[in-house]
Amino acid sequence: MVKRPTLDFAHRSNHWQVNEHSRQGQFLLAGIALAGMLFLTAIWKIYTLRTDSTLLVTAIQQTQMAAATKAPTPIQNARSITQEHVQAVNSAIRQLNLPWRDILNALEQATPSHIALLAIEPDSTHNLIRATAEAKTADAMLGYLDRLNRSPFFVAASLTHHEINDLDAQKPFRFTIEAYLRDPVLESRQ
Repeated sequence: MVKRPTLDFAHRSNHWQVNEHSRQGQFLLAGIALAGMLFLTAIWKIYTLRTDSTLLVTAIQQTQMAAATKAPTPIQNARSITQEHVQAVNSAIRQLNLPWRDILNALEQATPSHIALLAIEPDSTHNLIRATAEAKTADAMLGYLDRLNRSPFFVAASLTHHEINDLDAQKPFRFTIEAYLRDPVLESRQ
């Protein structure tokens, strides 16, 4: 009869056993290696920053020296600003500086529910507002004009155009009103 060999795959020898002291030593060694790599990385970053800053300082000095030796050249082909451009820019500034919130609040307060306000056009050069609206009757249209004249925000509101809209079944009055804006700066000087 043949003797069966005994195979022990879980054989433990002292060679592969890790005791507590060797495990602490491994962790210590790994920590020292990591600290060394971080230290070398920091040294490398400092070296590259110094090199970059040296190159940058040199480039700035060269640019300053070149600028100091070169005489300033006059601007050639400069476009002259025409009076038309100045007026266009000033008109846009006046348009943007209109007190829109105050204008809309004053129109909202002066407009009754039976008046349909269709359009508002500012004219900043003449300091006035053109409003297009619709009313069911001529009396409502004239009453709206009177309310605008009594508003503290507008001065001299006037009816500039009116027509009856025949395409609509109710045949409302469509009208345009111009109202000058009250200028608080001019009034405070008087």
